[in-house]
Amino acid sequence: MQVARAHVVRAALESIAYQVADVVELAMRDLTTPLRELCIDGESAKNDFLMQFQADILGFPVKRLGLEEASGLGSAILNCCACGIYTSVQEIREVRKISEICIPDMKPDERIKNRQGWLQAVHAVMLSAKR
Repeated sequence: MQVARAHVVRAALESIAYQVADVVELAMRDLTTPLRELCIDGESAKNDFLMQFQADILGFPVKRLGLEEASGLGSAILNCCACGIYTSVQEIREVRKISEICIPDMKPDERIKNRQGWLQAVHAVMLSAKR
């Protein structure tokens, strides 16, 4: 069976979304307030398929930031909070510009089935690596 380049690319993009979902799941275990959205930036944020699939797998909106690279903005915001320049969450929200929002449209049972398939695949790879 010949694998088309498009299938490999799609699998790579889906694996990014699943890995992010794994990290989000772990982070949510430690949070007292559940996450309701994910804001993304950088090169991966330019991919519309990845953004939508990420929203579908997480089950909540994914927002593309209006900045190409926002990690510097995050550092600046934290410094402004520490210095008392920003004193409320609302002030921070006004700084953050959203250019697009992807709303999940995958059915919950499909999301669960896909996540289980991902976890089974990861488990199988880990088992084969031990051999």
